[in-house]
Amino acid sequence: MLVNIKSTVMVSAIGLIVGSVIGYLVAVLATMAPKWGGAGLPIVSAFNAIPIVALAPVMTNWTKDVSNQPEVRSMVAKILVVMIVSIASMSINAYRGLNELKPFAKDMMASYAATKRQVFFKLQMPNSVPYIRWEMTPTSIGTPLK
Repeated sequence: MLVNIKSTVMVSAIGLIVGSVIGYLVAVLATMAPKWGGAGLPIVSAFNAIPIVALAPVMTNWTKDVSNQPEVRSMVAKILVVMIVSIASMSINAYRGLNELKPFAKDMMASYAATKRQVFFKLQMPNSVPYIRWEMTPTSIGTPLK
């Protein structure tokens, strides 16, 4: 039983960490390129609407050629499923946090002659932290931590 617990925790952790990093990078890219963000985020959020029961067999078929060992193929497929679900949740929440700024915050940064980089690192990025959630439920998307 401990072996199964270890493999489950490993799959969950790897998928969650990699998916969260990729999801945050997608949100940053969508923020930096608003035209892409307007078109790309609905596509990313559509992955969150796919039931895991439907996604898992597809990932298992896609990972057939990864290895000859079924355990490795299964682990890779499970990591991909967790990764896809966490990418969708993280990108939507982080995008919201990066763009929902307090009124006049960007105006104040402009009055200080802040560069785009300074605005991102000193205003937008800290503002996105409360919106980051590692909860993978569709109802939690877009809700900041309290």
